[in-house]
Amino acid sequence: MDARITIIIPCYNVDKYIDRCMQSIEEQTLGMQAFQVIMVDDGSTDHTMDKLIAWQAKYPFQVQIVHNSKNKRQGTCRNIGMQRAKGEYIGFVDADDWLEPDMYEKLLEVADIGKCDVVHCDSSKDTEFKYWTTLQEKYTGRLDRLIAIEHAEDRGRMIASNLLGTYVVTKLYRRSFLEQNSIHFPEKLLFEDIYWMGLLNCYAQKIGIVEERLYHYFMNPDSVSRIRNQEQNRDIMQVNRLLWEEYGKRGLLESDFAEALKYEMLCTYYLTTVKMIFLRYDEIPYDMFYETQRDILEMVPDFATNPYVSDYTKQFNILLLGLIDKQISHEELDSAAASMRMIAKVTQNTEVLR
Repeated sequence: MDARITIIIPCYNVDKYIDRCMQSIEEQTLGMQAFQVIMVDDGSTDHTMDKLIAWQAKYPFQVQIVHNSKNKRQGTCRNIGMQRAKGEYIGFVDADDWLEPDMYEKLLEVADIGKCDVVHCDSSKDTEFKYWTTLQEKYTGRLDRLIAIEHAEDRGRMIASNLLGTYVVTKLYRRSFLEQNSIHFPEKLLFEDIYWMGLLNCYAQKIGIVEERLYHYFMNPDSVSRIRNQEQNRDIMQVNRLLWEEYGKRGLLESDFAEALKYEMLCTYYLTTVKMIFLRYDEIPYDMFYETQRDILEMVPDFATNPYVSDYTKQFNILLLGLIDKQISHEELDSAAASMRMIAKVTQNTEVLR
């Protein structure tokens, strides 16, 4: 009997963490026989491959290894895994994260009941390994839901409200749904989740929401320091440009939910890039802001009248949207950055929220 779920794990220099990740898969209540685990080594230079080989030896019928001789980044690794996937459903896990023991049992149950294209759960950001010991820690306090997207208005609200969040890894996907709609990742770029979620939101019709924190996202202090002042942060601009181009190729910018896609671009491109400029750089890259301005004005020239702005945008972000068509000096950008840094410090939140 084929595994019901294919789990795809990109692995790059994760010899410190992969055992923890795989242990959490091994301890899934569905049992290892339910899984095909594809671990894609992305040109690691540490002992990651040794760890992967050991897991393959332990589960030779469940675990497969793919080795990239050069680093190709997560999007490429995930695409490679999908090409080899045999499961009815696909899940993605990052190699330094871990899962609650019943995560895939819960998601699969909802997927089967609702015949879902995608099922989403909540997550927790953690600095050390742990499973929940109380229901209060695990449950969000909201009710599980099955949602049917039947009309363009439904899809518009789903996109604008960010119903499915931004994380690829907190979900279970029906493989046939992904294949039928050619949903894939951009390659050799960071922030590939933005592209994936953009396409997913355009096609998902049957959605399950599990209101439990079943995925543990590891807040690695080393990775936080590495992303400051890095040229690769500019990948977020290229990923959004590629997504916009893909919308055009697929005719989605002429759809009845096109205004929601434009609003999404205001959030995933403009607001998120501004957040990055203000919070991830010691010295503001002014050219990055001005380039983002130009792109957004070309993509969404009528941004001020977008019907979703007033209903779904936080007040501070509305102020930031007001800068799109303004001539902003370096000094004014510095002042705006100082305000955002203060808000982030007070709220202990470095994300730009809608």
